[in-house]
Amino acid sequence: MASNRLFSIGAAGLVTAAAGAGALAGAPTEPSVPSDFHDRTVLQAEFEPMLWFAAMLGEITFKGGSTFDVDQINLDEVHLAPAGRFTLRSRRWTFDFTAFGTSFDDEARAQQDIDAGGFQVSEGDEVKYDLSYASFKGTAGWSFDPFVTDDTGDTAVWAGVYAGAHVYHLNFEFGTADGADSLEESDTWIEPLVGARLTIDLPHGFEIGVTADVGATLGPGTGFAWEIMPTFRWFPMDNKTVAAEIGFRHVQADLSTGSDDDFAFDTATAGLFGSVVIRF
Repeated sequence: MASNRLFSIGAAGLVTAAAGAGALAGAPTEPSVPSDFHDRTVLQAEFEPMLWFAAMLGEITFKGGSTFDVDQINLDEVHLAPAGRFTLRSRRWTFDFTAFGTSFDDEARAQQDIDAGGFQVSEGDEVKYDLSYASFKGTAGWSFDPFVTDDTGDTAVWAGVYAGAHVYHLNFEFGTADGADSLEESDTWIEPLVGARLTIDLPHGFEIGVTADVGATLGPGTGFAWEIMPTFRWFPMDNKTVAAEIGFRHVQADLSTGSDDDFAFDTATAGLFGSVVIRF
């Protein structure tokens, strides 16, 4: 599937970077205490502004109309999505808040006939659209005892689980380029979620991580969503207060406003991101 290709491309780049850092870790010896163990047992805050280069794949269904692939109106082009994360850690507890917002606003030629549930668009007709897509996620997590692989404490594996809620908001305007016909769909979905995270601390300030979660939507609408995000960080300073991070984020969302003939948004939004991590 196309969404799997997006994930494979991003994951391959991260695996290559991780392999280079992993080679610096050296051969494991006797376990010890992680070098930053005491930092993790006091209150710590982390702020991370991100730039996410996201592309969308999937299908949209109009209420009372037809289903079409997003690439039929060029909604699959890469867009820059500002995002951010704020994290609080206190001993084994982690409280994490993430958000992103993006807007797809353009004109295109329809590559298929589309029934918009109130008017018809023929293949080749000029259409315009404005899709605003935003997300907020808040979680609380617990970390298990670390597994330490060398006597310096510079290489350690941290694992944990978390639970929380994910809020999606979507506003979609679609119509003919001349403005003669148009429609607008707007809704908000709230889903409880559960997830897990894994972090590997490596020597020389390198860090590999991955988080994954899944949730189901509550409310009058229905839906199911999951997300996975592998990351690679580098802390250039020994005190680990600032880091550069690259990663790949894949958000799969299957959301609808009600019954089978209502508006539905079944898409994968995925792409590479870059960020700066500030810890205090």
